[in-house]
Amino acid sequence: MKPRVEEFLSGKVKAVDVAHLESELRSLWSQAEHTDGDGDKQANILRACAMNLVLYSTDEDAEFAAGNLLNEVIVSHPCRALLVIQRDCEDENLEAWVSARCHSASKSGMKQICCEQITVKYEGHDPNVLPSSVSPLLVADLPVFLWWRTPELDTEALTPFLGSIDRLVVDSRRTTSVKDYLEKLLEIVNGARDVLTVSDLNWRRLLPWRRAVAEIFTVGSFGFQSGDVEKIKRVEVDFQPRQDGCLSAQVLLYIGWLAGRLGWQVKGEKAGADNWQFKADGAEISVTAVRQSEMPPGALNKVRLTLSGDRAITIIARPKEELVSVVIDCDSKTKSFELLTPSAGFRESDLMGRELETLAEDDIFFQALGIANSLAACTFN
Repeated sequence: MKPRVEEFLSGKVKAVDVAHLESELRSLWSQAEHTDGDGDKQANILRACAMNLVLYSTDEDAEFAAGNLLNEVIVSHPCRALLVIQRDCEDENLEAWVSARCHSASKSGMKQICCEQITVKYEGHDPNVLPSSVSPLLVADLPVFLWWRTPELDTEALTPFLGSIDRLVVDSRRTTSVKDYLEKLLEIVNGARDVLTVSDLNWRRLLPWRRAVAEIFTVGSFGFQSGDVEKIKRVEVDFQPRQDGCLSAQVLLYIGWLAGRLGWQVKGEKAGADNWQFKADGAEISVTAVRQSEMPPGALNKVRLTLSGDRAITIIARPKEELVSVVIDCDSKTKSFELLTPSAGFRESDLMGRELETLAEDDIFFQALGIANSLAACTFN
């Protein structure tokens, strides 16, 4: 096998001309799939691609950090991975490189499943350069996922991509401006729902907390009936503040989910920095965010629900390597159960892997986002 093909398959990057990138890839794969230097058939190479995954980043360490994330995702979700890097610079420059990402398909290691990773880096200020460069590199007739892995939702940079994708995945946990981020995310959702689906990794991190409430009021293990949710009169959400000391988008999304599912209407005139008043069927519900320091910045720590009659429910989720242990304490009765889900460990690659498994819209997320946006508007003045 030629040295350049060996390097390509071993994961080493190969610089290419953006304009001729596709033809270069075809040449490399053709050489890899035929004969080596001894004339033996390279039957151990299996090229796989089920989707297009574009990761957009402005981070200084994007080549390393984002590249490693893509490599983790590719193992269980074969795709054409495109790492798209934007850097502001006065002097314009566009460059690209390719590499193969291979892993064993069996314990024997004889068969290698391989995908390609294409990196395109642009230094400059024109928001149309990267979208126009990436669009011809997408594999036709396969879904296109755009992973917007940046702290802000820069609509000027994002909008040119929207016409070429099927799903936009963001992560509101990374933002440094919660109010602005949620407002722009809601605008994107409302403006693009007919042509693409939008989701948030931060919403998926809330799965154990949402499932715990459903467990309490639907399974009956604690003596509650589904109608008992109407008796909730106070909610306290413990969370770890972000580095700037402010509320996180995750807290607002969780409160938005509770309010949306239970039909609560926010009383904006009584909203405070960490306190909100809701109403439902004439009753008032108090919601408070309590600052703690036992979880990663912005993450939930504990949820306490108080019902009429002063019955109290406490929910604690403890992340482990592969699952989350949820402890529910109610009326001196404790139950623990494990939620076995790739999102349980809160690893970015696992969260993103789950997003790649569906194109369906999540109307419950959209509802929670709308309420979270309203809460942010009256909280961050």
